[in-house]
Amino acid sequence: MAINIGVFVWMTLNGGGGGSRITQAHADLGLYAPFLKFDDEWYRLVTSGFVHFGVIHLAFNMFALYQLGQMVERAIPHVQFALLYFASLLGGSLGALLVEGTNPSLTAGASGAVFGLLGAAAIGLHRRGVNIFSTGIGTALLLNLF
Repeated sequence: MAINIGVFVWMTLNGGGGGSRITQAHADLGLYAPFLKFDDEWYRLVTSGFVHFGVIHLAFNMFALYQLGQMVERAIPHVQFALLYFASLLGGSLGALLVEGTNPSLTAGASGAVFGLLGAAAIGLHRRGVNIFSTGIGTALLLNLF
């Protein structure tokens, strides 16, 4: 959360990243398939996970990250949590690239990492014998899949 908020504050102070308009920092750090293919800017797979389009985008992602982070981080060690978050961030970036196909657009946000944590929470609950649909996790998972 600290990195996401720190990047948002940095972007706001250096070019107006606090609004919903696209700034140069969004263009420099966001995920955009043509830049990966032609300019070898693979770092965008990671940096895009820390860039947000406005305070509401950041707030929703950080609220979900806080809720899920508390649940998942209690169940696994800190290093494994960090690796899970990073793998989820990369998976979300790759998923965004697959979904956009031939119509690329600039994307950013921690949603992919948050969805990975959501999936991990669902698996953890299921392994403990908890019906995920008796919790908010199952509903959140279905809503986000659709």
